[in-house]
Amino acid sequence: MGCQNRIIKTKLDGHEHWVMSVCFSPDGNTLASDSVDNSIRL
Repeated sequence: MGCQNRIIKTKLDGHEHWVMSVCFSPDGNTLASDSVDNSIRL
């Protein structure tokens, strides 16, 4: 696994500004993200 080719596979909309971090739930079914726009998305 790596980011060598830098190809966007999927774009997730929702935040109005830069995403600062993302994290998968332990079961891998939910992705949480937070942004500098002070929002959290699941």
